[in-house]
Amino acid sequence: MRIALSQVFSIKPINIPLDSPPSKPPLLPKDYGSVSLSHCVDAIVIGWSRNNIGIDIERRDRKINLNLISNKIFTPKEIKFFSDINDYKEKSIKFLEYWVIKESLIKREKNSLFKCINKWNWDYNSKEAFNISKRNFVKVKKFYFREWIIGLANN
Repeated sequence: MRIALSQVFSIKPINIPLDSPPSKPPLLPKDYGSVSLSHCVDAIVIGWSRNNIGIDIERRDRKINLNLISNKIFTPKEIKFFSDINDYKEKSIKFLEYWVIKESLIKREKNSLFKCINKWNWDYNSKEAFNISKRNFVKVKKFYFREWIIGLANN
């Protein structure tokens, strides 16, 4: 991360003022923007922006326990969306797409995943997600790169 950011700021990697304690999101001073990091079994993705950013990555072929589709993770509207899908493979892919969007939103806010994940509502293919508690919208995007699905939350 320091090497990538050193190219953005044209300074030596050791001089990047990155605070990255274990089990905490990486932080930069305000003048340096925002970073987000995600990894899965065989990939890592780093996001940087002048504004708050959240990013998440998952393998497309990750095995999913579809019993996780519950109100602990999803809103009633999202659960309804999943109930209309009968094919396991299609439902698994849609689950992963929702997951990377929601996790990117949580990372953008630097919040706890399981405390806040069901506070976000995202209509499939929408370019925005809505925070039910804070009553605000955040721009989101999902995209595919080779074997991975990536979610991005950034205004």
